[in-house]
Amino acid sequence: MFGPFRFSAVLQASKTKNKLVTAVKKGVVLPDTEKLEARLRRKLRTKYSQPLQGHSARVMVSNLLKIPLEQVPEVNSMTAFSPEELKRLFKTKVQRLKYNILGTNAVQLGDSMVINQKTEKFLQREDLPRAVEIARLAGTNGVFAYGTIMKFLAKEGRLNMIWELLNQHVKKRGLRPDGRMLTIFFDAFATAKHPNSNTPKITENQAVLVYEFLLLELCKKEPVANIFHVNTAMKALRLAGKHKLAIRVFNRLKDYNMRPDTFTYTEYFLSLRHSDNYTEAVGEAEKQFRAAQRQKVKLDVQLVQAYSSIFVFSDDPRLLERGLLILQRWFNVCSESEIDTSVDFDNIDKNITIGSGSTTPRRLADDVDATTILLPKSEINQRGTRFEATEQIKNRHATLCKYFNVHRK
Repeated sequence: MFGPFRFSAVLQASKTKNKLVTAVKKGVVLPDTEKLEARLRRKLRTKYSQPLQGHSARVMVSNLLKIPLEQVPEVNSMTAFSPEELKRLFKTKVQRLKYNILGTNAVQLGDSMVINQKTEKFLQREDLPRAVEIARLAGTNGVFAYGTIMKFLAKEGRLNMIWELLNQHVKKRGLRPDGRMLTIFFDAFATAKHPNSNTPKITENQAVLVYEFLLLELCKKEPVANIFHVNTAMKALRLAGKHKLAIRVFNRLKDYNMRPDTFTYTEYFLSLRHSDNYTEAVGEAEKQFRAAQRQKVKLDVQLVQAYSSIFVFSDDPRLLERGLLILQRWFNVCSESEIDTSVDFDNIDKNITIGSGSTTPRRLADDVDATTILLPKSEINQRGTRFEATEQIKNRHATLCKYFNVHRK
């Protein structure tokens, strides 16, 4: 019944002492005790790094689960225990029994790739408890496996479990997420959608937690988080409706010695469009778009489209006019001779549905002179590049042309 405890370190030491006493009485030459003890320690380490013998494992399972021994099958990684039974078994302090249940040993726990391979096999058969436990036993060598588990949970949209895994199994145990884990974590919250409505699954509360976790990672002395993680986190915040937090992340990049890239600016402009103070938002958009051009950031269709949306989806004719000009300067929606054609504000077709559709009008303050905020026309497109217009851009341009009664060829 007590098979696993028959060869404890204390018992072995007692036996060694008895042998020495007997040897002294018989006048036998004493062996080198240090070598003898070292040999015994190696023997014990080898022994305790391996799973229990078959019968011993079955006896322990029988005792822990309080079931008859004859009902306990061979204990290995394929034994069909219920999640509740595994929870009870994993509470034991006998590591060797866990080795039986997980099909591993102490040597394998020191190899992160082996642990990850075993984790993947557990997840393939949806054995999440075993996958989490083997990653936990591996300690720092289980960080990669934790990332694999997060990826599995992300595919199923189980965002709460991802957060629980990060807090209860990674951070709480003093482990530090690697770049891969951060990528999987932020991407999960940015891409998860409800299967029926296809709407973002992330909630406002989860978005706040994502924001706080991102700042915590960025504040570290040698942060693993990079601009890619920032971009994905900003997307998650935007999709959750936390546009102010996304803008705040962008504004604090200098504090973390980070420079925004194409995707950072794109997410920034998309969030800026939902600002309450639209006069301030337009001013910031112009400031940052000028900076993006001067810093030689790669400007692509998505970035310029996001920037133009601040004007195209406004409720101010002055901004709508600028939106029309931006589209014509940056996209092949008209001939070059028609790019700077002026509009007549007295000839607006008010029957055309246009604007933000927001309950709070997105317009400049009445006492603000637009020319003091908007970029000079010469700085709208300093690159001189015009992109091929997508169908979305063509539709937006056509709507603005109808609104201003500007007819293009």
